[in-house]
This record gives sequence, C-alpha cells and structure tokens, in this order.
Amino acid sequence: MFVFILCYQKCIALLFIIYQLCPTHIRAKTMKHLLLNQSRIAVFILMMGLAAIGAYAQSTVYFFAKSFDNSEITLKMNGQEIGELRGSVKKTINPIGPMKIASVSYNPCKKKCVINEEGKALFSIDFKFTNVGTLAVSELDTEIQLNLTEGSVHYIMLENKGIKDIRLKEISEKDAQKMLNDKKYEMLPEYIQQ
Repeated sequence: MFVFILCYQKCIALLFIIYQLCPTHIRAKTMKHLLLNQSRIAVFILMMGLAAIGAYAQSTVYFFAKSFDNSEITLKMNGQEIGELRGSVKKTINPIGPMKIASVSYNPCKKKCVINEEGKALFSIDFKFTNVGTLAVSELDTEIQLNLTEGSVHYIMLENKGIKDIRLKEISEKDAQKMLNDKKYEMLPEYIQQ
C-alpha cells in the first residue's frame, strides 16, 4: 500500500511539471484529463488498500485442556488437523495389580491459534482414551462452532461432561486470563493458519 502511495505522488509531481511547461491553451484540456485520471488512480489505490486490509483479517482462539490420563487429543478446524491438545508427561505409574500398561498423566495445556479468515469455523476434538486395565480404547469427540470476525478473541475449554464424555465450552476472558498466566498450563506450539 505504501509503495502505491509513493508511486501515486511521483506521478502527480511529474504531471504537474509537464503541465507547467505546456502552453496556456493546452493547459485547460490537460487539467480536465489530469483531474479525471487522478480520481481514477485514487479510487484504484483505495480499492487495493481495502483488499490488502481484508486479506489480513485475523481472529485468535485460545484452547485450554486440563490434565487427562492415557489420552490422545487431536484438535481440528473444519475437519483438518491443526495440532495436538495435550501437555507433556506429568507422571507415569508403572503397571501394578490388574493394570496391563502404565498409566500416564499429562500436564494441563493451552494453545493459541491465529485464524486468517472470517465467518463460521467448526473446531472439533478427537479424543482417544485407553483403559489401563482392559486396554479398551474409548473414542470420544466434541465440537464447537465459532463466528470469527476481524480481531475477535475466543477462549475455549476442553472439559469432562459427566463420567464418559467431553465437551468444548467457551469461557470468559477473566477465567481464561487465569489459565494464561498459570505456569502449570503448558504452552503448546502456536498454530498460525496459512
């Protein structure tokens, strides 16, 4: 946008110099054409600037997950994987008694996602939980639809919904700030939409 403005200013300066060198009877005709072309150029530059601003519309979505055990948590946007939502290993308990594999607890985590589009977006979680006693794998999923607008910020929490279900829930900025400042919540790599 800045380059267009500089080119525009140089063109106007050059046209003004040529105009000053022209005889008086040609100046009147030239002035009409110059003003008409100048307004067309200004409209073109304005449209290019608006298109450039629209191309960089961004929304930010923060995701939070508490500590889950023996799980794989995949975060998706509109059906495409955008990352894992699981912290590093917090604690491992070796198999004892009826346990067939070790029990692994993960740190709570947070993930920042920068989305470069506006409109509705469907965020979903594929959650796989392995029972250490039976080795049965439970597959759960949940989703939330957000209306993304330029500059909007959303805070989403992955939480238990009863004993055998999960959900994504939008939380307040106040609650989210507590978790963003909490060092127990591990910051996962940021996702920036290309």
